[in-house]
Amino acid sequence: MALYPIKLPPGVYRNGTQYQSAGRWWDANLVRWYEGTMRPIGGWLKENRNAPLTGVCRGVFSWKTNDTTKWAMFGTNSNLYAFTGGVATDITPTGFIAGRVDSVYGLGYGISTYGTGNYGVQRPGVGLVLEAA
Repeated sequence: MALYPIKLPPGVYRNGTQYQSAGRWWDANLVRWYEGTMRPIGGWLKENRNAPLTGVCRGVFSWKTNDTTKWAMFGTNSNLYAFTGGVATDITPTGFIAGRVDSVYGLGYGISTYGTGNYGVQRPGVGLVLEAA
């Protein structure tokens, strides 16, 4: 089996359909063109490998201040952290109630509102999923 080089022009061409841009790159993600060839952007770096975060991370928000200081905020099911300069600080508000780590599927007694169904009668196989919070 012989290998033949494919010469595709650099850049992504999205003017029209995928078939209209035959012989060109039509879709790309996390790449750059360097000296006429497609290269990966780089890679992912861990900012702090030893940041002690408690709980399961539910969301991340990052930003830069006007003096170009990088900040990130991590919300877990149990805490809220501010991260800058390689240091994670617990900024969980007082009175914060931790959420569930995983979702829960419930059946039977206590899964619905009071008075639903007859006492002593088995509940149907339909349950309720309580999402992780």
